[in-house]
Amino acid sequence: MRKKLIVGTFLAITLLGCFAISMEIIANMSEQAEIIAYSSENSPNTRSSSTPEFILKTGYPKNKTEILSYNVKNKKMSSEEIADIAGLFGLNGELEYCNEKTGEMRIIDNSYDPQRQFSYHSKSGAIVYSIPDKQFPNSVEEQPVLPLKEEAIKIANEFLLKTGAYQKDAFVKNVEVNQKQQVWKSGAVEPEKSYDVTNAVRYARNFDGIPVYGDEFSVIVGDSGEVLGMVKSWREVEPAGNVELRKAQDAYEDLCRQNTVYPVNLAEYDKITINNISLGYWMEPGTYEQKKVVPVYVFSGTKARGELTDSFTEYVYAIKS
Repeated sequence: MRKKLIVGTFLAITLLGCFAISMEIIANMSEQAEIIAYSSENSPNTRSSSTPEFILKTGYPKNKTEILSYNVKNKKMSSEEIADIAGLFGLNGELEYCNEKTGEMRIIDNSYDPQRQFSYHSKSGAIVYSIPDKQFPNSVEEQPVLPLKEEAIKIANEFLLKTGAYQKDAFVKNVEVNQKQQVWKSGAVEPEKSYDVTNAVRYARNFDGIPVYGDEFSVIVGDSGEVLGMVKSWREVEPAGNVELRKAQDAYEDLCRQNTVYPVNLAEYDKITINNISLGYWMEPGTYEQKKVVPVYVFSGTKARGELTDSFTEYVYAIKS
């Protein structure tokens, strides 16, 4: 008996029903913090049966005491403006509410075969374009011809310029497999066949040289270089003056207590090792309204469960409440 498994790394779109912007975190670790000496004996970690052991293998960054804050410019678009933007993607149709709770509106254009869709999220200004049947096919029988990295970037940039979605402050973070489809035999430990269905060209940005996390800006490229989707959750901001920073030591204590921006259950892990601490700005997922951009400390390293080790990144608020 064989089973087909579709594996999607592009979590930003849910296309069965309504679209939703994910909390996928753009892990741009380009900032290099100046490190001061630190003794691991000062670690605030206390181990319990449901909490992994935290090990600090880096020093605390020597940060300034203040950081520039930003306000979000929440401009709501009219139905006419939404239709105009959809038109830049070649879509026409009736604009309807897909999810009143999240403020998501959608246009479905059935003049294409297969149909194409465009969504707008009023709480964040996020937009999503997709050809669902091509981006998430029911089955794949042979490996699609996907462009190489540089060609994929060129295709993505040209698409963004053509549709008016290009951002001067954006840079390419990476190009990676976005959607896989695999064929498994019962009891197998590896797939019998594995197809890379699409690639994603992912973009990121900095504010005043400090990485921004939580944005989602990606172009999905499929067979023969066809653009099959785009998601852009990219809030406009404006400077709002300096705010006082917490000490990184205090933020580390919060990390050990799992008092983070979006707490996750770490009970299955034995050990969390922190190899780097840096500053960043946090953006909420596109389904949420956000008034202020929140500075955060970014803790990155590894999480271990027995002999298995995975990468670890977590975010703790960096300003005093």
